[in-house]
Amino acid sequence: SPKTEMRISFTSILILLAASLLAQQNPMPMGMLNGKASVAMRGEVKGELQLTPEQQTRSQREVDAIGSVPVAESASGMLGPLERLDANIKPILSDDQWKRLTELWIQFEGPFVLQSPEIADALKLDDEVRKKISDTSMKYTAWWRKEIAKVRKSADLGRIRGEARKVSGKLLGFLNKAQREQFSKMEGQKFRFQT
Repeated sequence: SPKTEMRISFTSILILLAASLLAQQNPMPMGMLNGKASVAMRGEVKGELQLTPEQQTRSQREVDAIGSVPVAESASGMLGPLERLDANIKPILSDDQWKRLTELWIQFEGPFVLQSPEIADALKLDDEVRKKISDTSMKYTAWWRKEIAKVRKSADLGRIRGEARKVSGKLLGFLNKAQREQFSKMEGQKFRFQT
């Protein structure tokens, strides 16, 4: 129904906004997977990628356009619009910039990127492991949605970060040793995100 779609759309927008604000306050992942474009828009990442003024302007236009995502697409899941945004940003960047952005995205989001088909495919995760990752992530997402509404002080954020760390450990625990080593290499050169 239109009311349900509008409510889902509004909730999706709030979740994206909250995740964005929390990421700006502290770069530690909160467990809500953002797209690569969200990471690319951070000031320190623009510098690391050496984005030209034209690339920054074009990328910002694509990010601004995410508000026009159809309600039905937003209701289908959080990754739909973000994946589309990433696909729109990719041609703006050079191959080297895109590679580095992928590394930074992995560092920024941590093991939560294991939900991404791109990462799961690269690690050759089997269906059983993908299901475990999906189930664990969905359970955390449901918890996060309830908890984010209760945030009133920094201690509340600390509780969420603590749970995100525990879930990150569980997600990494689903990988075998070789996959964990490969995942670590996929992060590339370590980068210090600003708080």
